[in-house]
Amino acid sequence: MSLIVKPKPSLRLGLLLLVVQLGVIPVVVQLPIPSIFIWCGAVVVIMSFWQVFGTHVLRWNRRAIVELERNVDKSWTLTSRSGERYVAQLLPNIFVHPQMLILRFSSGTSDTHTVLLCRDSLTEDNFRILRVVLGLSLREQYSAGS
Repeated sequence: MSLIVKPKPSLRLGLLLLVVQLGVIPVVVQLPIPSIFIWCGAVVVIMSFWQVFGTHVLRWNRRAIVELERNVDKSWTLTSRSGERYVAQLLPNIFVHPQMLILRFSSGTSDTHTVLLCRDSLTEDNFRILRVVLGLSLREQYSAGS
């Protein structure tokens, strides 16, 4: 049986990114450096925020992953906003928390995809099932490695 997950926009992740990324700007303004560097740093932070927000929160960026499917053979099929489909393997460096999941996938030699999922971006059942599946995947990887 395959597991299909279609994340929706996440208010929690949006607020977290807003605080973490844009919260850097007041700190940068206080640094004793020339103002041109302050403005350049602020522009870089805002552009980074816009890119991450569009990809992981609103999922309107063309490379944003809008569907994840765990196949029977334990591979994953990722579908991007542009309709591209990637067959990928889950990388071992993932983060599983009761409120958030950070998943990393490899779909080729150097092509990696990161998916951030907060509890409010999935249904309660899908989030719980995904956490269990990921926990079992981690246990399998660690037991195979030891």
